[in-house]
Parts: sequence; C-alpha cells; structure tokens
Amino acid sequence: MGKTHRCVARLGCTMALAAIAGTLTAQDRVIPDAAERQALAEGEEAPAPAQPTRVLSPRDAARLRALKGMTLQWISWDTRGTVDVSVDEAGVWRLIGEQTGPNAASAAVEGVITEIGPNYFMLEGAVTILNTPDEGRTCEGYGSWRFEVTQNRKYYRLRQFEWCDDLTDYVDLYF
Repeated sequence: MGKTHRCVARLGCTMALAAIAGTLTAQDRVIPDAAERQALAEGEEAPAPAQPTRVLSPRDAARLRALKGMTLQWISWDTRGTVDVSVDEAGVWRLIGEQTGPNAASAAVEGVITEIGPNYFMLEGAVTILNTPDEGRTCEGYGSWRFEVTQNRKYYRLRQFEWCDDLTDYVDLYF
C-alpha cells in the first residue's frame, strides 16, 4: 500500500488525532487498513487482520516489547513521549506512541507491526506530526513505514525522513 501524506479517510484522521488527544484506549487506537476503512465507511464490521506479525528476530521482538519512549527532534530529545507495544491472541503486534510539547506540538505513531527483523521493524499505520517545528504544520501519513537501528544506536529511527513537506523529521523509538 502506498503512503498518503494527507488524510484520505476521515476515520483514519479522526482516530490519529483522537489518539494524540488521548481520547481512545490502547485497544481502540489501531488505525484500520484500506479494506477496514472501506468496510467501516459502508457501515460493515471491520475484518480482523489476516496474518500474525512475522517475527524474524527474537532479539528485536524483545526490544520492541521493552520500548522506553519516543521522540521527534522538533519537540525534544531530552523528554521522551510514551510508547506501548501489545500482542493480541492472534499474534498481531500493535504499536502506539506519542510525544507532546509546548504550543500543542505533538507527534504520534500507531499501527500494526507487520514484520520484526534484525535491527528493523515494519509498521502499517499512521504517523502524525502537528504544530512543529512551526505552529500550524500538519503532517498526516498512512502506509508502510520502516523503522531501523543504525550505527549501534539504542533506538529505532523512522527511515522515511522527508515524507512531509521536505523537512527532515527524526522519529525515534527507544529501547
């Protein structure tokens, strides 16, 4: 699935913004995929994810279960936001993270982890950045995202750096 830089489905945007505001619970805050969004828009019940998360690296699976926060450099590297990884009974891994700062600045990452490999994981979901580095900036992307550990760092970094308006955004998830 390709990435969308602005909201293409009202439900996905509403859920991403509600997640930042903290109005949804961890179980509620998973962004639906395209088929789920279509079914929900048509009033149907959304199907459950078909495949469990592919775990190719037990070390990285353990790292993800023990994440200690997230940052976006425009907000702060010193004060981390929260991040939660859960695994359901079907073996589907979900990630929800957010960081907030002054002047309503926020960053959020949420979705289904589709694959966990050596020093990386793939996420199908949403990345949202609001009001940073400039007030009024809105970046909402949905699609497949790669997070990777490079140079022996203690965090996974989003590898799509300039996905919104050509600014380089460093979204980091610490283990």
